[in-house]
This record gives sequence, structure tokens and C-alpha cells, in this order.
Amino acid sequence: PGSTVMTLYAGVAATDKKDSVTVNLNNANRTFTFNCTSGSTISSGDLVRIGYNPSADSDQVSFTCVWKYKIT
Repeated sequence: PGSTVMTLYAGVAATDKKDSVTVNLNNANRTFTFNCTSGSTISSGDLVRIGYNPSADSDQVSFTCVWKYKIT
């Protein structure tokens, strides 16, 4: 509930902050989307980590991450 921040980290130790998105989770039992910017570059060999920081206590939370990327 409330403003929740999802943060994308990447790098050798997955500690380089790539993007941070805040969404107001104003309703229980719903789906919300956190879209990272296209500038969130992840390189070959990087570890990836997703941070979750709710503004209030969360009870039952499920995550699904969908990765869209271009191989050059």
C-alpha cells in the first residue's frame, strides 16, 4: 500500500543503481507495473538485482519480472 519503490541494480556485484521507479499501490489484490527506462543498460557478465521498498508493511507480495532486451 502507498508509494512503493522498485530499484534495478546491475554490475559485477549487482550494486550499481541503474533505475528507480515509484508507483502508488493504492489497492490490494491488483497488479501494478514498474517500467524501467531504456537507459538501464546491463552488460554481459553483470549480475542483476531488484530492490523492493514499500512505504507500509506488506503482507503477501508476489513478483514477476519480464525482461525485454536487444542483443547487439
